[in-house]
Amino acid sequence: MAFYIIEKQSQLDQLPKLGDCFIRFIYKNPNYHPKLSEVSLIYIRDISHHKGYILCLSHSESLSLVKENTFSWLINNTEKLFVLNKKEYLYFFEQDYHHKLHDIHFMGQLNLSNTTTHCHSFYYNKFFDSPNVNTLIPISKHYEESENIFNVVIPLISNFSLNNS
Repeated sequence: MAFYIIEKQSQLDQLPKLGDCFIRFIYKNPNYHPKLSEVSLIYIRDISHHKGYILCLSHSESLSLVKENTFSWLINNTEKLFVLNKKEYLYFFEQDYHHKLHDIHFMGQLNLSNTTTHCHSFYYNKFFDSPNVNTLIPISKHYEESENIFNVVIPLISNFSLNNS
């Protein structure tokens, strides 16, 4: 499986500008309110590319990017950002950039029940209350789950993009 883990500023600086993207925050614990849980990883994939990237902010397997620099890069190097729950992402983007966020749930019905990995199920069952459960799960498994989600949402994003171009 080919994917790219971005964990140093020099790697982030070398990423090309992206167009319209699907973005997904992976929190340290997905059961906590987004305001109460740190973002551990960010999955981002240009809707026209064949692979995504994992931007590492705080994970046991990687070095860490500076959060402010990473969000600045996201704002300055992407076009539309398609997210699963816009309200959740409003906590992280300044009001001037809220227009970049597009909520996929308003584009059509989603069924994400088959997108999780067995690894995620195991850790979520065993370490439900751990505030850092997602930092225990390998980055490659987060990438796999994010790619599964992308494959479910891309038809809705594509249809939206065609109708609003």
